[in-house]
Amino acid sequence: MRSINYLTDRPAKILFSICFPLVGVNLLLWITTTWTNQLYSRYVGADAFAITGYLSAVTTAFANIVSSIMLAAWIKTAHTFALNDKEACSQQIFNGIAAATIIDCTLALLLLLFCHPLFSVLHIPEMIHASAKRYFILYTVCYLPVVIAGLLLTVVNGTSGSARLFWINIIVVLLNYAAAALLLAAFHAGIVGLALCSGLGALFQLAFDFFLFRKAGFHISVIRQMRHIDWITIREIIRYGLLIALQNLLCTSGYLLVTYQANRYLQLDFISVLNVALPLTGIMSAFGSACMAYCPQNYAAHKPARLRSFLRLTVICSAAYGLICFLIYAFLGKWYYGRLFENAQIIALGADFWRWQGVGYIFLALVYTLRSFFDSVGLSRLSLLSGLGELLGNAVCALWLIPQFGNIGRSLSYPLGWTLACLFLSCAFLASRKRIFSPLFAAKSKP
Repeated sequence: MRSINYLTDRPAKILFSICFPLVGVNLLLWITTTWTNQLYSRYVGADAFAITGYLSAVTTAFANIVSSIMLAAWIKTAHTFALNDKEACSQQIFNGIAAATIIDCTLALLLLLFCHPLFSVLHIPEMIHASAKRYFILYTVCYLPVVIAGLLLTVVNGTSGSARLFWINIIVVLLNYAAAALLLAAFHAGIVGLALCSGLGALFQLAFDFFLFRKAGFHISVIRQMRHIDWITIREIIRYGLLIALQNLLCTSGYLLVTYQANRYLQLDFISVLNVALPLTGIMSAFGSACMAYCPQNYAAHKPARLRSFLRLTVICSAAYGLICFLIYAFLGKWYYGRLFENAQIIALGADFWRWQGVGYIFLALVYTLRSFFDSVGLSRLSLLSGLGELLGNAVCALWLIPQFGNIGRSLSYPLGWTLACLFLSCAFLASRKRIFSPLFAAKSKP
């Protein structure tokens, strides 16, 4: 099966080879998520959605920081990857895994030590503290395989055919649902099973990604790579990863403020609907992943025309997909919530919440693309503007709209933040595009 060459293949071919297979995967994920949510609702109850909703800001912050280390590791690896030096690439990936493991374990320990004060700050009801802590512990433990699998998948995307990745993703989705059904329906694992579902899915994905990684000619041996581990590189990965994470932390600070105000002013029924979502952002993140795979290599190879062409195409496609997400969320909310809950009030709240989320998805799709572009060419300082935009939008909603308008204010928080983030990133790109591309043209003209 022919591999993708990010330096020579047409940009449209590369983008669609990455994104199109995910359409089928996400359609299946949509169906299985609906089934899984029904399992959660039946065997765990509305409290399951409430717990994940209460903790969503904290778990999002944790995931963003650790995932940012993975992105930094790939950017550091891109040069060796473009040179097709598989041994050096394998070592760089091992350095990235080491950096991600250090950050994951450190954050998990800190969060677990201070979880009870954190629950108090977030106004989480005491009656669900025990369940929330169990979920929290398992979530932090299970997230490391997610990050490692993501790093391996980034490399595999450049070496394996899209069809192979498509079928493996299909298998992983089905195995993940089977694990959820087994844990919740057969073993009645409750909130523990809820947390373990994502962990088992990550292990399935990691196993398949590692298989493809080895099949592509890369090799990771812990003993061999430990002998050549580069602590200077690990520090550089952590430093740049934390810079990437800073803009995510700005976003998360806004989410925490919104969560605090929502838990303070809103009823449990509305909190329960917040974490019910469709896996539609997977393709949005695929546009970002495509940028992260394509742009570092072409930027390092001084190919500005290919860089511009790919970015233009990705912006157009991501905006179109954001519009599709808006239509789905605007018209399917009542039907979808009706399949999960019997309470008419919860159904109505969920449908209203989805309509506002759908509006925001139009701008979120563009944020994914522009943010990933800036990060991939070493301009994470500009991607910080997206974090500032989201923080500003969330702060307005948390401090004014939620106390004044309740549920409507909470529904507007994320869409307003995404809109401002998109505006800030767009202005940053227009103001800095000459500075971004001119060095490439200069470098290309050198003998």
